[in-house]
Amino acid sequence: GFPNVGKSTILSKLTTSKPDIQPYAFTTQTLNVGYMKNGFKKIQFIDTPGTLNRVDKMNSIEKIAFLAIKYCADLIIYIYDLTESYSLDDQQKLLENLKNFDKPIILYLSKTDLINKKVVEDFSKKNKVITSIDELKEEILIKANIKEN
Repeated sequence: GFPNVGKSTILSKLTTSKPDIQPYAFTTQTLNVGYMKNGFKKIQFIDTPGTLNRVDKMNSIEKIAFLAIKYCADLIIYIYDLTESYSLDDQQKLLENLKNFDKPIILYLSKTDLINKKVVEDFSKKNKVITSIDELKEEILIKANIKEN
C-alpha cells in the first residue's frame, strides 16, 4: 500500500516484530520481517516500504518494496486507508498493478477506529475487505493452507 497506511502496525499485530511506527509517511525505509507461529509452522511476513505507484519513477526504497513483492511474496496483504490523503482512485490503481504479480491478495481496511462506522460498513461490503486483525489472521491461515492446531 501507500506510505503510512498501517503496514508496519499490521506486522506488529500479527507477529512479535517491533518495527518503527511513526505518525508520518515514509517511516519504513527497508524491509521489516516478522514471524507468526501456528503450531509447528511459521509464516514469514515482510513489511515493505510504502509506494506511490510510480513504476517509471521509483526511488530505491520503492524498488526494494517492488522486488520483495515480486520475488519473495506468496501472498499479498493490500491495505486500504480512507484517512490518508491518497485518493481511493490512486489506491485502486496501485491494487490493480499488484494484481499483475498473479498472487493471492487479501484486502484489509486499516484505521477503522478513525472512520465513521457506516463508511466502514459500506466500503467493506463494496470492496470485500477485512476490518479486524483476528479476521485477517484467519484469512492468512486459510490462504497459506495452515490449519489451527
